[in-house]
Amino acid sequence: MIPTQPVSPRVDNQSTRGEAARLPTRIVALTHTSREVSWSLAHEALWPIVERALRVGALPLIGTHDWLDLPTSDPRRVGAIYLAADQWALHLENQTSAIIDASREISISRSAEAQRQLEHERWLQANPWAMRRPA
Repeated sequence: MIPTQPVSPRVDNQSTRGEAARLPTRIVALTHTSREVSWSLAHEALWPIVERALRVGALPLIGTHDWLDLPTSDPRRVGAIYLAADQWALHLENQTSAIIDASREISISRSAEAQRQLEHERWLQANPWAMRRPA
């Protein structure tokens, strides 16, 4: 069974725009077999569609009113979606790299602290007179 998450309904009195009125009432959250994201491969696959859409005109930012007002058949609407996917892949790749770098720094700092504690214990064993004792 695929887990789903309900989409909250509009609470304001504004009318929905264009195709947004036909959105499904549930979003499906799929599990993935791989979490690795390659922006270069995604960019290679997505960018030709973005370039084709750019020949028609400027791409509105996805989700804006300008984008919502475009008909579904407009190549700029699809191009904006592909551009957003390209940018999201870049974001995920950068985020993954940052997490890996932070994890390495934490491991190094933990190793350094463990080494410091080990050296301190050895020094105390060699110099028992320096060991603190409760009064």
